[in-house]
Amino acid sequence: MSRLLTYVLGCLLIAAGTGRSVSLVSKSNGLEVPQKEGGNTEVEVADIDADGHLDLISVGDHGSPYVNSDQHGIMVWFGDGVSSWSVVQTGEFGYGGCAVGDLNLDGYMDVAWGVHHGWGTGGFGDTLMGAALGDGSASSWDPWDDGLCSTGETWGMFATDLADFDLDGDLDIVCESFGSGNGVRLYENNMDGTWSYAWMVDGGNAGSTIESGDFDADGCMDFVCTRWGTQIYFGDGEMGFTLNQAGIPDQDMVAVDCGDYNGDGRDDVVCSFGSDSGVHCYYYDDGSGQWIDGSTGLPSGGAYYDLVQFGYIDGDSNLDLVIYDDPTGEVYLGDGSGNWTADATWTMPSSGDASALRIDGDVDHDGREDIVIEGEESGGMFDRNQLRVYSPYSMPGQLSTDVISPDGGETLVEWSVREIRWLTAVPPLQGQAEIDLYLSMDGSGGPWTEIAGNLPDKGSYQWTVHGDGYSSTCRIKVVATSSYGSTEAISDADFTITGNTGVSPEHGARTEELAISVVPNPCKGTPVIRLESPSGEPVVVKVFDLTGREVGSVGLNGGSYGPIPLEGFELSPGIYLVRASTADRTTTTRLVQL
Repeated sequence: MSRLLTYVLGCLLIAAGTGRSVSLVSKSNGLEVPQKEGGNTEVEVADIDADGHLDLISVGDHGSPYVNSDQHGIMVWFGDGVSSWSVVQTGEFGYGGCAVGDLNLDGYMDVAWGVHHGWGTGGFGDTLMGAALGDGSASSWDPWDDGLCSTGETWGMFATDLADFDLDGDLDIVCESFGSGNGVRLYENNMDGTWSYAWMVDGGNAGSTIESGDFDADGCMDFVCTRWGTQIYFGDGEMGFTLNQAGIPDQDMVAVDCGDYNGDGRDDVVCSFGSDSGVHCYYYDDGSGQWIDGSTGLPSGGAYYDLVQFGYIDGDSNLDLVIYDDPTGEVYLGDGSGNWTADATWTMPSSGDASALRIDGDVDHDGREDIVIEGEESGGMFDRNQLRVYSPYSMPGQLSTDVISPDGGETLVEWSVREIRWLTAVPPLQGQAEIDLYLSMDGSGGPWTEIAGNLPDKGSYQWTVHGDGYSSTCRIKVVATSSYGSTEAISDADFTITGNTGVSPEHGARTEELAISVVPNPCKGTPVIRLESPSGEPVVVKVFDLTGREVGSVGLNGGSYGPIPLEGFELSPGIYLVRASTADRTTTTRLVQL
C-alpha cells in the first residue's frame, strides 16, 4: 500500500508543477527487454491474456529476428495495470507491422502481420504476410495463414490492419508494403484457416502506416494508407474500393490515423505530409463529396512531422492529437470542432528517429488513453530503438466510465464485426472493474438487451453486430462495477443498425445468401441464433462439438428468424460449430460457451 501511495503522490507532484492541462509520466519499466535495433515497426495495444490490463504486441524492428538484437517472433509485453511490463517472445521471424483481433471468433485475441523477412519455419512466419491464433497465454500460437501472400508479394510487407471489409462477420486483412514494391493487398478471411485474395493496388512507394475506418458512415469499412499518391479508399461492403481524396492536397502522406474528432459518427483522418506542410486533420462532407480541413492550431509548415495519432488524452470527450518530430512528441488538445491547442511535450533519447507511435487504450485505468512510442537512441555500434509508454495520469477520485464508440451518427450493418469502445476511470483502492455492455434499439430510455457481461476492463469489445431488427435510434450502455459499487454511461446520441449480412445499405439484401450468427458470443447463458435463409427453402440448424458429436438441432421454414434460443441443447463450456443447411447451401459459425 505504501508503494502505491508513494507512486500516486509522485504523479500528483509532477502534475502540479507543469502549468499544463496534461502532464506525462513514463510508465516503461521492463520495456527495455528485449534489446532492439533500429528502423520502423508497429506496436499494438490489446488485452492478450484477458486479465483486464492492456498489453503491447509487436513483431519487431529491423533487428528481428536475432539481427544485432534479442528480438524474435511475436512479442507480447504483459501490462500490470500500473507501470511495469514483462515480455514473452514466440517464433523466429519479424521486422514489420502487426494487427490484433479475434480472427476465428473463439474469444481469444489473435495476431496478423506483414514482415520483410519470411524466415520462419513450419508455416509460422515463413511468408511475408501471416496470421496466428492465440489461446490467451501469448506463448502458444497456431498458424492461420493458408492463402496469404498468394499474389506475388516479393518485397517487404509491413503496416497491417484488420476489419470486416465484406460485412460477413469476421475480420479480413489489409497490408501495405513499405518502400517500393507491392502496394496494398487485401485478403478475405474464410474462417477455416484459409484466406482468399480480394483486392489490391499494386506497386508504388509507400510509408509505414495504414488504418481502417468508416469515413462516410455507410456501414462499410474504408481505409487510409501511405502509398504515395493514392491513399484514401472507400469500401462498398463487397471488397470493392474507390479512391476518394477530393479536397486533400496532392501530396504524399507519410503517417496517418483515423478517429471521429468532431463527433458526427464518421471517422476522420489526420496525416503528416512528406514535405514542409505540417500536420492536418480532414473530415468528409457527404454533401459536397469533399474532404474539409479542420486543422486550426496545428503546425501548418516548417518541421517535418514523422508520426501522428488520435487519442483521448485529457479526460474529456473530445479526441486529442499526438504528433512526433524526433526527438520531441507533443500533445494537441481538441475541442471537437477542428481547433487544437498545444499542450504537453516529451523528449525521447537522441536522436529519437521515429519508429512507431500508437494510442489505443488506457493502460493504467485512469480514464485517459496512453502514448506508446518507439524511437532510436544513438550510441555504440548500432542505434537502438527505445520503447516507452507515457501516461497523462490523473488519479481518479471516483469510479466513472464513458462510451467512446459507437457514440452517435454511426451506421453499423447487422452481422458485421465492429468494435465497442469505452474508457473507465477506477480509483486505485477499488481494484479492477468489470464491464457489462447493453444495446437499446429505442434510444436512451431502453429497453436494454445484454450484449456481453462480466468482461475485463480492457476498453474494447469485438462485436458481431446484432439487434432485434433494424433501427436508427440505437444506443450502447456501459456499466462498470468495482469493489465500491457501479456506474454507467450511455452513447451521447443515436446510431443506426441497418442492412443484411454482407451488404452495404445502398446495395440491398442478398436474398440468395444463407447466413447465421450466434449472440452473445462468447456466451455464459443460453445463446440465441439469428438466421437469414433464401425465401421458401426449409433450413435445418445443427450444433456440433469439436469431436463432431451432434448436441442438438432445429428445423425451420425459409425466411428470417431471430432470436431463436438454443434451449435444451447440451452446451457445457467449450467451442461448438453451429451449422445451417438448406437443400443446396450450408453455412457454419462458431459458438464459444463459457
